[in-house]
Amino acid sequence: MQSNSWIKWLILVILLSTSILLISPPKKKIRLGLDLQGGYSFTVELDKSALEETIRGRFPEGTPEGEIKERINTAMKTADDTAVEVIRNRIDSLGTEEPVITRGKQGRIYVQIPGASEQKRAEAEKLIRSVAFLDFRLVSVRSSEKAGRLLESGQAPRGHVIVDLQSGKYYTRKAQTEMIDARELQRFGDPDPGYVFMLEKQRVDGYEGGDLFKPCFVGRRPLMTGENLQKADTALDNFGRPQVSLSFDRDGTKKFAEITSKYAPYGSSNPDSANGRQVAIVLDGVVYSAPVIKEKIDGGRAVISGSFGHAEAAILRNVLNAGAMPAPLKFLGQRFVSPTLGGDAIAAATKAIIIGFIAIIAFMMIYYRQMGVVASAGLVLVLLLLPVCAVIASGVLSLFSPDATMSGGSLMRLPVLTLPGIAGILLTLGMAVDANVLIFERTYEEQLNGRPAYPAIMAGYQRAFLAIFDGNLTTIITAVILFAFGTGLIRGFSITLVAGIIASMFTALVVTKLVFQATVKETRAKPMKMMRLIKENVNIPFTSYFRRFIIIAVTIIVITNVLTVIRGIRNPSDVFAVDFTGGAKISYTVEMADEVSTTDILGEIRSAAVAAGINDAAPQFQRTAQETFLEVKTVLTDLDGREISDVLTSALTSAENLQDVQFTYVDIDAVGSQIGNEMKKSAAYAILFSTLAMLLYITLRFEFGFALGAIVALIHDVFITIGIFSTIGYQFNLTIVAAMLTIVGYGVNDTIVLFDRVREELKRDQRTSFAELTNRCINITLSRTILTSLTTLLTILALLIFSTGDIQGFAACMFIGVLVSTFSSIFIASPIMLAWYRNKRPNFAVRK
Repeated sequence: MQSNSWIKWLILVILLSTSILLISPPKKKIRLGLDLQGGYSFTVELDKSALEETIRGRFPEGTPEGEIKERINTAMKTADDTAVEVIRNRIDSLGTEEPVITRGKQGRIYVQIPGASEQKRAEAEKLIRSVAFLDFRLVSVRSSEKAGRLLESGQAPRGHVIVDLQSGKYYTRKAQTEMIDARELQRFGDPDPGYVFMLEKQRVDGYEGGDLFKPCFVGRRPLMTGENLQKADTALDNFGRPQVSLSFDRDGTKKFAEITSKYAPYGSSNPDSANGRQVAIVLDGVVYSAPVIKEKIDGGRAVISGSFGHAEAAILRNVLNAGAMPAPLKFLGQRFVSPTLGGDAIAAATKAIIIGFIAIIAFMMIYYRQMGVVASAGLVLVLLLLPVCAVIASGVLSLFSPDATMSGGSLMRLPVLTLPGIAGILLTLGMAVDANVLIFERTYEEQLNGRPAYPAIMAGYQRAFLAIFDGNLTTIITAVILFAFGTGLIRGFSITLVAGIIASMFTALVVTKLVFQATVKETRAKPMKMMRLIKENVNIPFTSYFRRFIIIAVTIIVITNVLTVIRGIRNPSDVFAVDFTGGAKISYTVEMADEVSTTDILGEIRSAAVAAGINDAAPQFQRTAQETFLEVKTVLTDLDGREISDVLTSALTSAENLQDVQFTYVDIDAVGSQIGNEMKKSAAYAILFSTLAMLLYITLRFEFGFALGAIVALIHDVFITIGIFSTIGYQFNLTIVAAMLTIVGYGVNDTIVLFDRVREELKRDQRTSFAELTNRCINITLSRTILTSLTTLLTILALLIFSTGDIQGFAACMFIGVLVSTFSSIFIASPIMLAWYRNKRPNFAVRK
């Protein structure tokens, strides 16, 4: 055993101990994503035009344009970071558990609140929609007069009506009306020069018909903003009514003292009045209170009172303490996901992982005997090391995109586990075998050459290292690009994939080697036993089949992709799921017997929808304290001239297996495709840039001809997978994007192993022709190619058989991709490489 082996064992113990700490106790430490435990998610975007307008409004007239633009540019640079922090602070104030907030491209902000109830969802949305622009404005001395005239004349701003109560007349918003434009509202009521119209919030005891407002005319420009707000708190006034107290920092205290001094009775800006002026406290364009300044206030405190109850006072306090949003937010999409679907998916994926894991271990122990036992122990270690490796992976990936850890900024917290993340774990188990197979196959070759067991094993590790390193590094490059361009679920998958690669490389190249060094005697003469799938003297003439296979592959690609394009033009919903196309979301309340579970009837609901012609129906359940809701998404908005909600309602109420369940139609909402369209662009960019990155890396490690062969093989893998996947009836959704991009990384692995062997043989054998030598290398690595693909396909097959929904589609896509890439390394990458060099030996081989 080497003298420094104890250091490696110590590192292993430290990593294992850290992993155990990270997941103990599992129920608290393992955080499930929105798709697994349900909850609420939404996508927002800062309104940059509103931000520019707000900043311009803060400058007095006559300010140089250059100064204004410089301030705007500075604000734009930090706006997105500020918005993420404000959103996080606001959601944290609700006490929700582990919100996931990530930034996307073009100012997109993705927020997930796993496990959120309907009440928490409503509170979170209200908090997020509040911009929290706090400012103080002077109230016009004619405000009361003009307000009374407006109400008496019956004039109301658009979207509002007048209600006549015993205590007086007020404005209230019309039900289900769109929000009125702020600039339009400010011009209402013919304000005096220098003033604008705003609504002043009122509270009338006993009235429950909605928010009430009075007209109020305030200064166009604020006297002071909330930039210097230090803290907001709730308290009760002398009459027991809730109020919000405001405390300012040193600069704010000074400004507030100057304002109150100016507008107090006989103040410098109020010389002719024995009464103080009113100063309006404005939040998001609404006047919450307008107290009269009676004297100079030096303590840096102000109070908002009289306009709200206890709950609203608490929300207002939280919003103010979280800080102001740099600009209003535009809601681009939101959804409430059922936890029932997550529980079903977890159970199916867990079952698939267990079965796939057992299948791989059984295969390795039977095929490689003693060495297989060591490899199986290594696989167990991969699973145990995944938590700490996931933390490492998320920390490294945070360099490529903000909020990469998806853990609220804590680097020692596990990333959120999503459905594609579970699929990534399963895929990791299959890929982890690859390194072991490479090492064991090279060990077998060394034993054939007469080396004893121990030197043969050490030589196997040495000779397999470059192929393992290059193959895994190209997959990591793809995962990094996938993470940089992806969001949400796809990022979760890429973190798991990188974590799995780190864990598998460490166990295969370090830990299992340590085990062999400790258990195999250097003097052992008996070779390590293992089965053989391919005989060592096999010589299949692969080069003679190249042209035939290329013709078949091109034919399949053309036919399947043309069919996909035709189907997509005729009906996009046949090819793309609702994530990409948009469609409808139909909601029902559900009543059923206690013995019937939502999990049991999901399949029946899908069957009823399919029978009615809604083939892509995606049902999800959600619960509140009082009711159970069913939400069904589909790309269809109508079917044979009937609204899709009518078709689905008829199908559900008439289905024989659903007679014990009562569905009451609630409403139908449109599902936007904006996010899906951006995801398609992101996926295209990810494939493009990952391909270019791999082209550059393989060129540097080998030569351009080798890189060209690998990239053409990848292009072949992508197009043939797309064509076959679509032709057999699957739809493309966000999860399938992850699968396609994974194939890009995984597919190059086989090719690099083959090319690494070609490079090695070229330097060793100077006489054999390039084509003949390539054919020999294909035969030498054939056993490894089949074995690694077989073990990966075993795990994917388990997922394909035992899972449902999106995860099954992912497995189907991966199954096709892995199968196709197994052939492409031989029949596409190799002939392209030979064609580039015109069957002549590359320069690096000639120079030896």
